[in-house]
Amino acid sequence: MIIPSGYGAVALPIVNTATPRAAYVTWGFQNVGALIGPIIAADAVMDALESTVSPALDSSCTIGPAEVRLNIGGVENVGSSTETQTGGSADQRPAPNCALLVQKRSGVSGRKNRGRFYWPWAINNASINEAGVISTGTVNDFQDIFDNFLENLSTEGIPMRILHNSAGTPAPVIGLSVSPLVATQRRRLRP
Repeated sequence: MIIPSGYGAVALPIVNTATPRAAYVTWGFQNVGALIGPIIAADAVMDALESTVSPALDSSCTIGPAEVRLNIGGVENVGSSTETQTGGSADQRPAPNCALLVQKRSGVSGRKNRGRFYWPWAINNASINEAGVISTGTVNDFQDIFDNFLENLSTEGIPMRILHNSAGTPAPVIGLSVSPLVATQRRRLRP
């Protein structure tokens, strides 16, 4: 993935006490707030999560510290946030390979202008039926959470972008869409 000058990439580790490995959620952003370094940008990521996504995750989870790669004037800088957060929900969750899928919408056509990320330990067991369908109320609740998260990132000066593997301007993410089906990732269960 190419990170142009003025843009960055986030890798957010989420660790549950029940498993020894971290699950990572990743996305790109534009540094419109002219944040002067990756640690400040990583702290802004954690601020955006604090009132939105973190309270909805399993209380056995430690979220962060956010890891940021930030391109400033053609030089890539790396840093981590100075804080972590704890999930705020005590409901039972499925294994980490069953995750909430959130699709990134850019409004620009083409496969390279779309994205997605998987959020483990987000949906509770009671809100999923045997076909893997998430209850409508839960989908709506998470849609509100991710709408607010996207807005918080912009407020923090780091609006979400879709980074590319080739030259070109990263696409602005204009919306996040929560899938009504559980998504799976086999690799999240490997030791």
